[in-house]
Amino acid sequence: VAGTVKVFKTLDVKARRLDYEHAQAVTEEFAAANPGACIQRGDVVVSATGYGSMGKVGVYDRSEPALISGELLAFRPRSGYDPLFISHWLRSRAGQMQFDRYFSGTSGQTHLYDRDLAQFLVPSDVPRVGIEPAVQSRVLATVERVLDAYELHKRKARRRWATAKACFKALLEPYDNPGRAYSARTPCGGVYLRAVGRKVSYVSRSTVAA
Repeated sequence: VAGTVKVFKTLDVKARRLDYEHAQAVTEEFAAANPGACIQRGDVVVSATGYGSMGKVGVYDRSEPALISGELLAFRPRSGYDPLFISHWLRSRAGQMQFDRYFSGTSGQTHLYDRDLAQFLVPSDVPRVGIEPAVQSRVLATVERVLDAYELHKRKARRRWATAKACFKALLEPYDNPGRAYSARTPCGGVYLRAVGRKVSYVSRSTVAA
């Protein structure tokens, strides 16, 4: 149904924000008929289903009303609490641990219910609305730098894991194919692994031809 009221689904909740550009839209009549799915400016939107998707958090910061699908949960922080800081807290390790604690279901069918979200703990000293803009900007900038560093660390860890698996596979391949003579070179950190037949030898990078 075409329209002007945005509807957010799981795919529209990114690591730190809501994707306004790609969210679908419905008519105002459809939105009026589904008041329980409506969100307002300042609401915190949480991805509540699926391994890998659960725990993503965004803040709706537009003045126009919008809707969320049944895959998402939304809540309005108590008066005075800053939704941006609440969202950063939920993305932190302490916040993500609570998602791991309260979700229901097995792998691939995980779900977080509103009654579970209501049990989440938030520090009592979370910054309130009304904090000086300059201070808030500095704190948020620091949080963003920490999150950037964390994401970079995760990407590096994934690359190292992929390299380790490739090295392990190359190490075992001669034994899986004992009658085959071949040469395989796989980067493994600062070392190349060369396997020929049954013999496996480690060769420093400087001695391996490009």
